[in-house]
Amino acid sequence: MKEIILRLSNLETIQDSTNEATRCIFITSILNASIAITRKLTNNEEIYIAYQDDVSGEDSVGRVDYSIKGYEDLICIVEGKPRNVEIGYLQNIKQLESASHMNKGRKRTTDQAFENDNDYIME
Repeated sequence: MKEIILRLSNLETIQDSTNEATRCIFITSILNASIAITRKLTNNEEIYIAYQDDVSGEDSVGRVDYSIKGYEDLICIVEGKPRNVEIGYLQNIKQLESASHMNKGRKRTTDQAFENDNDYIME
């Protein structure tokens, strides 16, 4: 966590004009912190981040900037957007829907995945 805090404190404010490398460092730092917190809460080392991952579902197919996986399930998809945050949100929602379709059939409940310890996990 100290390394993540150090990285974020060394970055200038994220704005529309911020270059891609700065955005990637910012996003990666937050995702790594999220994974570290989740691993600590769940005692699960099976959660990891994949960069430039191909995702396909019923309605959409494509490469995403970041995906977080655990137990072979796609947990989260993140697409960094340089401008127009609203479009980025909509794209992420559509990609999460595709991830849900990919995970059907092997999907577990939150309680099964995190052993009823989901105080900090958003559903």
